[in-house]
Amino acid sequence: MPELAARPPQWPITAEWLNFVLRLFWSEIEPSVSNAVKELLTPKLHSALNMVAPVEINPCRLGSEPPKLDEVELLEDQGLGNWMDLKLHCFWHSEPDITVSCKLGSVALPKLKLGFTVYMGLHGECDEPPFFRALMMYMGNGFMHAGDVLNTGQARKDPYIGMTFGDAWTGFNISFVEDAVVSALNGAIAPKLVLPHRMVFPMGSLRQESSLPMDLVMPRPRGCLRITVIGVSKGLVGTEWKLQSLLTGDRSNDPYVTVDLGGARDRMMRTPTCYGDLTPVWEEDNVFHFVVDALGLQHLNFRIYDDGLLQLFREQQIGTASHEDLMARKLGVSVMELFGTRSMNFFDQEQKLDTSCMLDTSWPGHEREDQTKAQLNLSIHWRPIIESKPSLIPQEVFVEDDEDLEPPLWPRFVLRIGLQSLQMQRFKGKRTDMFFAKVAMLPGFNAAGCLEEEPKEGLTEVHSKKVYPQHQGEDRSEMVSRMSGGLLGHAGRVAYFDQGFRFLVHNPTSSKVHLTFYSVADFDKTDVTELGEMTVELNSLLQEKTLSMDLNEPLDNWTGDAPGTFKGHFQLFQIHHSAMRQAMAGSHMQMQTKTAAKQDAMQMAQRASKLRAEAEALEREAHKKNREMSRRSKSNNHMLKVRIIGARGLRAADFSLTSWNTSDPYCVCESGSKSFKTPVIDKTLEPFWDYEGVLNHYKVGSPLKFTVYDKDWSYKDDELGHVTLSGSKLTHGFVGELLLVGAGGSQEAYLKVAVADSYGVFPQDPDDIGGSKLKVRMNGARGFVDAQKGFFGREVSCLYAKCEIPNRARCSMRSQAIEHSGEPEWNYERHMSGFKQGDSLVISVLHEKHGAGKDVVLATRTMSCDEFFPKGFAGMVDLEPQGSSWGGSKLELGSKPQMELQISDSEGKFPKLAVPDSALQVKIVSARGLRAADTYVLQEHSSDPYCVCEVMGKPYSRFRTHTIQKTLVPTWGYKHRLSGSAWFLEGPRKRLT
Repeated sequence: MPELAARPPQWPITAEWLNFVLRLFWSEIEPSVSNAVKELLTPKLHSALNMVAPVEINPCRLGSEPPKLDEVELLEDQGLGNWMDLKLHCFWHSEPDITVSCKLGSVALPKLKLGFTVYMGLHGECDEPPFFRALMMYMGNGFMHAGDVLNTGQARKDPYIGMTFGDAWTGFNISFVEDAVVSALNGAIAPKLVLPHRMVFPMGSLRQESSLPMDLVMPRPRGCLRITVIGVSKGLVGTEWKLQSLLTGDRSNDPYVTVDLGGARDRMMRTPTCYGDLTPVWEEDNVFHFVVDALGLQHLNFRIYDDGLLQLFREQQIGTASHEDLMARKLGVSVMELFGTRSMNFFDQEQKLDTSCMLDTSWPGHEREDQTKAQLNLSIHWRPIIESKPSLIPQEVFVEDDEDLEPPLWPRFVLRIGLQSLQMQRFKGKRTDMFFAKVAMLPGFNAAGCLEEEPKEGLTEVHSKKVYPQHQGEDRSEMVSRMSGGLLGHAGRVAYFDQGFRFLVHNPTSSKVHLTFYSVADFDKTDVTELGEMTVELNSLLQEKTLSMDLNEPLDNWTGDAPGTFKGHFQLFQIHHSAMRQAMAGSHMQMQTKTAAKQDAMQMAQRASKLRAEAEALEREAHKKNREMSRRSKSNNHMLKVRIIGARGLRAADFSLTSWNTSDPYCVCESGSKSFKTPVIDKTLEPFWDYEGVLNHYKVGSPLKFTVYDKDWSYKDDELGHVTLSGSKLTHGFVGELLLVGAGGSQEAYLKVAVADSYGVFPQDPDDIGGSKLKVRMNGARGFVDAQKGFFGREVSCLYAKCEIPNRARCSMRSQAIEHSGEPEWNYERHMSGFKQGDSLVISVLHEKHGAGKDVVLATRTMSCDEFFPKGFAGMVDLEPQGSSWGGSKLELGSKPQMELQISDSEGKFPKLAVPDSALQVKIVSARGLRAADTYVLQEHSSDPYCVCEVMGKPYSRFRTHTIQKTLVPTWGYKHRLSGSAWFLEGPRKRLT
C-alpha cells in the first residue's frame, strides 16, 4: 500500500500504471487465478483426453510473473451497436509450475506463452456516471497456437497460447496435449466471449432489470458469407510414398481443406478428402456459410491438411487436426481482405467474386527450402442483412419446387433466440440442482446449405449453460406465501440464463423451434430430469412488424404442480435475396399502383400538419415572450446579469519603505440595496476578473454603480475609482470601457463591464466585431536575473509579460508580476479581443517599478500575422533586449532572453507544446508546523507565508509562490517548470533549496 500511495493514478489511466498495480497485487491474486484456471481446464481436458482419463492438473501455479497490458486503443465504429469500442491487448510469457497427470504419467509445463486481445464496447449513453448503460467484453477470434501467431501481424489481433513441456508421455505425441489444451480453452472461452457471444456488465438502472436486452448479449448480424472451395491449382508438395509412387516415382498426399471463422470449433467447415492428388478439385460438400458480425474484428483461417488414421483419431477426440500433417495455411484473413476493399459501405450490397488465396507452405517449425505458396481457388458470395418487413411478404414466395431444394441452398434468415429466464412458482427440487435448456431447430439448416430433418448436436441442436436457481423478487403477500411454501418444500425459484443462440433458416413458414428444459444434480451429472418443453412456430414471427417476439409463456408437459414460465426473445434477420425481392415486387405491383395516390395525399397532409404545428409553436413562443416582457414591465423588477471583465491604469495604493508598490484590486457592483463583488487579485494594476454576478429583483431603469477598491488586510480598503452607468443605457444591454472617477494619479483608469439584456443575453463586444477566437498564453521566460544591487541595496526583479496589438490601446493583455525569479512562469492566458487577420502582435517582458517610475521594457519581439495565423504557434520566442539598466542590468550575462509562448489557431485551439526532456517541473504543495512570525494584540498570532525555491549555484533559477495571509498551514499548489539550462548540473550534485 505505501508503494501504491506513492504512485497514485493519473487520468487518463495508462497501461504502465495498470502493469505497476498488477505487479504489486499479483502475489495476492495469483493463487485465486491459478485455481480458476485449474477448475476451467480440468473438465475440458478430461473430456478431450478421455482415452487416458482421469486427467488432473496438480500443481497449478501460474508463476511470479504477472500478465502485461498494452495501451488501450480507441476503435472506429465496428457496427455492433456501441457508441464506443475499445481494444486492449494482454500478453503473458511466464514460467509456471503446472503438471498434467493421466494414466500414462505426468508431464510438466515449464514455460507458457499466452496473449489475447479483448474488445470492450460501451453501450447506451447516459447523463450520470459512468455515462453508459452497459460494458461488454468480447473477442473477435478464439485461441491459436503461439507458434502460428507470434512474430506475425496477428500477434496483436488473435489470441494465442503456447506451451513447452518438460517431457512427453510414453508413446504419446506431446503436441496432442497442446492441441487438447487449446481446444479445451476455446471450448470454455468461446461460448462466453468470442463473437457473437459477449460478456455483459450492466450499469446504473440496467442493473435493476431482471434480464438483459438481447441486443447486448448477442449483436445484430452484419451479413452472411458463402465460401465455395474450388480447388488447389499449385504449390502443394507431396511427402508420403503411395502405391502409385512405385509407378510414377513421385510422392503424394491426401489433402482436404478446413475453413473456420474466428477459430471456433462450431464454425469450422471441412471439405472431403481428395486421395493421392496434389491439385485437388472439389465439386460437392465444398460450400460453407458463415454469419459475420464485425467485418474488422473477425478473421477467417484457411488450412490444408494431409488426411490419415492419426488425423481421424485426433478429430474424433479433440476436434482438431494434427499440426504435423499441416501442408499449407493462411491465417487471419478478414472478409474485407478477401474482397480487396477497406470500405464498410461496400458490404451494404450483395457482392460476388471469384478469387485466389495464397497459402504459406513454410513457417517456423515447418521450414521448407522451397518457399512456393499454394494457390487455393475460391468463390466468395456476400449477402448483407437488410431492413425489411416480411410481414408483407406473400406466402406463395416461400412455396418451392423440388428443384429449388437441391443443395447447396442459401439461407434466407438468421434466427436469434434469447434464453432469458425460467420461473418456477412451486419448486420442489434440491437447492444444489442446476438447470439447462436444449434448443433444436426443425427442420435444421446446416452451414453447408443442406436441410437437416433430424436435430444434429452442435449444428441444429445446442445446449445452454447450466445455472443455479435464485429467489425471485416478490411483494409482501407473495413473500409470505413463499415462506409458508418453503416450510412445505414448495419454494419459488427463477433460473437466469441470459444467453443467445443463432440458427440459419431457409423457410420460416415450415420451421419451428423446440425447447426442452432439464434439471441436473450438482453432484451426479447423470441424474438428469426433463422438466417441460415448448414449441415455437417461426411463421408467427412473420406476422410481426419487427420480426421479433417476446415470450412469457408457461411450458408444456411440466413435471411439477404449477407449470414453469419461460421468458425469452425470438427475432428473424432477413438476408438479402434478389429472387425474394423480385417476387415481392411482382406481388405488390398492383397494390402499390392502387395506393400511390392515397400515399401521396397522406404525405401532403402530413407535411401541411407539420407546417401548421411549427407555425403554432412559433406563435406560442412569441406570446410567451410578450407575456414575460409585459410582466416585467408591470412588476418593474427582474434578475440582471452583470459581467465585470477587467480594469487598466489603476494607481498603486500599497506602500513599502522603498516605493509605492502595487494594488490588490477588486470591484463592487451596486444597485439600490443589492450588490455583489469580484474576487481579489493580488499585486496587479491591470486586473482581469471576467466575473459574472447577478442582481436579483433589479428595478428596470435603475443605474449601476461600480467601485474598484484596493484590499488592505489590516486597514480600511482604499478606493481606486468609481463610475455610475445610467439605466437608460441598459435597455438592450451594454458592453464597453468606463472611465473611473477619483482614480488619482496622473493617468486615466478604465473599467470594462458587460450587462445582459432583458433576455439574459450579453451583447457582442465592439472590440471583437470580427468574431475572432484568437487566444494567447504566455507561459514563462528565461535569460533574466532575479536581483541586483540598487540604490537602496539589493533590488529584486519583478517581471511580467505583455502582449498587445500595435496602435490599439484596448487590444492588450498583461500577466501578473513574478518577484525573485530570473525564469518567471506566468501561465497567463487571455482572449485577444479585437484581433483581425493581418494584425501583428508585440510580445514584451517588463520590470515593474511599483509606482517609483515608469516600468522598464527589458526585451520585446514583434510577431507578424503569418507566423501564427491561422495554424497557431507553440514554442520558444527569441526576444530582443531593449535596455541595459533600470538601476543595473536585468539580463543574464551570456544568455539570450526567450519567452515560451502559445497562440491558438483560428478556431481557438492551442497547438501542442513540445516539452524538452530536460525540463523539471516543481510543484510546491503546502507546509505545516510553521511558527507565528506576526504578533497581534487582539488577534491570534500568525504569519503570511510564501515559499522560494532555486537550484543551488544558479540564483537566476529562483522562483516563489504567492503569499497566503494569516495562516500557519498554507496550501499553495504552485507549479513551476525549470528549463534544462536552469536545473541541469554535471555530476551527482543536483539540489534544490
